[in-house]
Amino acid sequence: MGKKLIITIAISAAIIFVILLSTSLLLYRPLQSSREIRFALGTICELEIVGSEQIRAQELIDRGFEMIDRYESQLSIYDDDSEINRVNKYASMMAVPVSRTTFDVI
Repeated sequence: MGKKLIITIAISAAIIFVILLSTSLLLYRPLQSSREIRFALGTICELEIVGSEQIRAQELIDRGFEMIDRYESQLSIYDDDSEINRVNKYASMMAVPVSRTTFDVI
């Protein structure tokens, strides 16, 4: 191989490398951690989402805590309106309708 061909190959490889590096840097989004701690279910609950989209991570954390709150409202023994509390109070006297979630837990 001649010197000219080697130089052409080296320059072509360098150009391809620069293009690939530039493209990857433009597309690269560093991962970020979104974390929130709340008191729920009689204890401290922590949800953490790791991803590149901060707004989406916060939406998922909010949905997670909404789910925890929903389960707590159904299954809490301290909430007078919860299904579990109604079962504890009235099941010995009459049938108590419950959701599928409460039924599965029991």
